[in-house]
Amino acid sequence: MRVEMAKTEKNHNQLQQLANQRKDIVNIHKDVLLYLDKTWIENDWLNLCLFEYEQYYEVAFIDREITDKNQYFSLILENYRKFAISETKEMAIELMQLYSDMRCYGKAAMFRQMQLPETLAQVIHIEEVKQTANEEVASNVSKSQYSKLKFSSEQIQEYLNLFAGREDLYAIETLNFQGKRCYQMVKEPLREEEIRRHLEGKQTIGTYIQRLNSTVKYMVMDIDISRSILLRYQYQEEMIEEYKEIARRQVREIVKIYKRLGLSIYVEDSGYRGYHLWLFFEEWIPVRYAHMFQRVIEGLIEKVEEGITIEYFPNKVRVKEDKAGQIIKLPEGIHIKSGKRSYFVDEDFVKIDIKTLLDSHSRVSLQTIKKIIAKYAKDEQVVSEGKNVDLDLSLFGKLDVNVETVLKKCTLMKYLCNKAVKTGYLMHGERLSILYVFGHLGTRGKEFVHQVLSFTLNYQFDTTEKFIRKLPEKPISCTKLREQYRQVTAEFGCSCAFYRIKNCYPSPVLHAIKDGKM
Repeated sequence: MRVEMAKTEKNHNQLQQLANQRKDIVNIHKDVLLYLDKTWIENDWLNLCLFEYEQYYEVAFIDREITDKNQYFSLILENYRKFAISETKEMAIELMQLYSDMRCYGKAAMFRQMQLPETLAQVIHIEEVKQTANEEVASNVSKSQYSKLKFSSEQIQEYLNLFAGREDLYAIETLNFQGKRCYQMVKEPLREEEIRRHLEGKQTIGTYIQRLNSTVKYMVMDIDISRSILLRYQYQEEMIEEYKEIARRQVREIVKIYKRLGLSIYVEDSGYRGYHLWLFFEEWIPVRYAHMFQRVIEGLIEKVEEGITIEYFPNKVRVKEDKAGQIIKLPEGIHIKSGKRSYFVDEDFVKIDIKTLLDSHSRVSLQTIKKIIAKYAKDEQVVSEGKNVDLDLSLFGKLDVNVETVLKKCTLMKYLCNKAVKTGYLMHGERLSILYVFGHLGTRGKEFVHQVLSFTLNYQFDTTEKFIRKLPEKPISCTKLREQYRQVTAEFGCSCAFYRIKNCYPSPVLHAIKDGKM
């Protein structure tokens, strides 16, 4: 008897532990959903029952939490159980209406957007439809006249330099099992061939706009019809077009603001319910200046039209080290649900050829952004002058041409060498960074490593030679350097643009190769 009681108590403790940690665990399996629903109801944890369904259908953390004190609680839980058995449009509308009645419009909108069969008889076809959704979109686009346009390698590279964000990651847009848009991360650099497929409508690519060192090279304002309006009018095309005209009116007012500031902004029709307004920077700038500039723009906007929302990229949410941050769909891509292509427009919202934009566009300097912030945001602390690294190259005697090229073009390498000269001290990681770049520039590069480290107080020739003999086969990448020196690269700049080719990654060493000197 006591043994049985002990087992029961142990099981209860384990269950309690699971309940406490449940909201930190993601479940994607329906059989687990149904099992946990049964488990929680047996233990009278009704709030967790509803959480299981809301998490599975990806609405758990939208709007406010609904508890068993809510008058609709039992009804919505009952409908979820029916929906899990029969995922039809009819059942989704029931849930949408219940959430609307509770004023949970975000949750309601998610069910309104689900691509589901009308009746249970059609459920057997749903998986087949999902598998072919992307192919159907691509097929429709391939028939358009646009897909016949050709892009040169130079134009693709300019597209990458202008729009691509973080170099080591990108994402492909797809539909999940509920028919909702989502992005699948690809842990590889974005290459020319992927951009060609994007422009041809064969796939839709998103880019992570913020680098690991908290810098960005553009700011985007996303002007959209609000979800509550779409929900209110049941996504009726005529109402969407009516509110899109209101969005255009909002865009015109914002464009006027940028003109008064002396800046050029480029307007893109997103292909669905709004517009993206792009402001390009001359270099990668610290994200905090983008945020300060956003506050200036927010203060200059006199009115946000009813039914219109404005979102900023980059947003003000701090990107955690283990996260990739915001994604934005690259221009000229297919909206995977509407099947429409995004495109840039002129002041009259007439489509313009992206090749024209690639050939001729304006970028704004960090100094200009700082001046605008200083003028309009009196409470912001702005550094009026940018930081420069002043390194006297004559201290190293006659430099090898490859070494000199990298020193002149890589601000970080110049900074580290300057630190060795001025302070007589380098941390171990800083010594290795110098070695992992200049050590790959041949014999003269290795000699330069000795030259730089000889300025430090604890330099030893034999120790340095030992590390040179252990030199890795490949040079260190720009991505790793920015991750290691986040503050330095953000403050002093790190905006080198290398030609993106297969099986090759950005590294300071490429400056010498780029100039044809290796």
